[in-house]
Order: sequence, then structure tokens, then C-alpha cells
Amino acid sequence: MEIVNVNRIKKTKLGGDHGGALFQRALGRGTDKPDLMMSMRGVSRITVPPGESNVVHTHEAEEQIYVILRGRGVVQVGEETREAGAGDLVYLPAKVSHGFHNTSEKTCVLLNVGAKV
Repeated sequence: MEIVNVNRIKKTKLGGDHGGALFQRALGRGTDKPDLMMSMRGVSRITVPPGESNVVHTHEAEEQIYVILRGRGVVQVGEETREAGAGDLVYLPAKVSHGFHNTSEKTCVLLNVGAKV
């Protein structure tokens, strides 16, 4: 059994194409057990402070889902942008650019789940 308390994981900036978003890698890649799951790439909590972004980027071999747990902002998938908020799930296909920008005055928290394609 694997139980991970995300509240105990240090928030870190990934740098590069992930802007000012802070990541807490809970399961899979970026952890001490990167091969824990067979079809999943990883599960992370992403904290996006006001005005910050998880800058638009692409994953060639991974599809993802953003689950917006708290706050709101603008999500971009390919050429389409939409406002999304707490309770919304956003599908991010592999090989399609995507990102999230917190346009509010409050911190936004996303759950990110990635799967191999």
C-alpha cells in the first residue's frame, strides 16, 4: 500500500516551461518511486499564485487532466482558451499545447494527473 500526504511535500518550481506554478509531485515521475504506476505518469498538486501561470507547454507522450480544486483562471488547450474554476476538470490531450493562468486575486490549486500514451 502506498499512502502519500501531499501536505508534507515541499512546493517547488519546475522552471523552464512551467512558469511560476509550484508543484508537489505525489506519485510517479519526479518522486523516489517514478515507476510506481504502470500506465500513469504521475499525480501532482499545482499551486498557482495570483497572476502566475503554468506556462503553455506540450507533452509528447502524456495526456493529462487538470482538476481545479480551488480558485479560478484561464486554461488554454491548443488554440482554445476558457475560464475554469473550482470543480472543473479539463482534459489535456498528448501533443497539444496547454497551460493555466491564474487571473484572480486568490491562489489557485489544481490536481494534475498524467497518463502514458
